[in-house]
Amino acid sequence: MNREIKFRGNDLKGNWVYGSLHQGGAFSYILNRENFLERGDMFSLHKPEVHCVDPKSIGEFTGLNDGVNNPIYEGDIYRDTIENEEGDEVLYFVCVKVDELGGFVWMDTNEYQIWLINPEMVVNDEDEPPYHLNKKYCSKIEIIGNIYENPDLLNS
Repeated sequence: MNREIKFRGNDLKGNWVYGSLHQGGAFSYILNRENFLERGDMFSLHKPEVHCVDPKSIGEFTGLNDGVNNPIYEGDIYRDTIENEEGDEVLYFVCVKVDELGGFVWMDTNEYQIWLINPEMVVNDEDEPPYHLNKKYCSKIEIIGNIYENPDLLNS
């Protein structure tokens, strides 16, 4: 799947910015050329907007959108209701990039908490591996937040 490679991150004012990721030393930057191109500035290719961002907030674009056409980024969260014998169970899933699994996957919040501590435990779980993102499935969900702005959803 060919996809646009771009990132998002919170700048120092807490605003989301989007573009190319550049990391140097202790700092992370997102360069955005799109605003210049939209304005028709002839010199825009040489003067991108540069935003210093919080490294913890950086997420890569998956190349997919949810059912209401929101782009899905690493760190996004969606909610699902699972019907079982005891009644409906509400689960929250986090989009995570796991190179060992070949890209982006959905992990429920319990798996995600385990993965943060011991990634091998989730990656090597043959009984219940995380779900890979795909266009058909993503078109049926709606992103409701992310791990940076809504950390409370991780404890749900």
